[in-house]
Amino acid sequence: MELENGIYLHENIKGELKIYALQTGKPTVKFFMLVIARDTNHASQLLDLIKSDEFAEGYYKDKVIQVDSIKTGAQEDEMVERLLKVEYPDEPT
Repeated sequence: MELENGIYLHENIKGELKIYALQTGKPTVKFFMLVIARDTNHASQLLDLIKSDEFAEGYYKDKVIQVDSIKTGAQEDEMVERLLKVEYPDEPT
């Protein structure tokens, strides 16, 4: 429930920022949301929930990453790359 409330606020503020950018001629800011989990198991559960079709009708399934210390090798490299690019307009996260 709290996650759904957070998404609702996120989408409303994102809309207001788009309107502000259009009205003022300023660039649109890529808006994102950070969710903190209790531990890596909880983070995995949240990731599965957000990636499911049941959560926001699947809208966020390709727009979420889990950032934690468990990943190594190629998984860690991909996680770090996506995290560093999170503000880029063409990065889906």
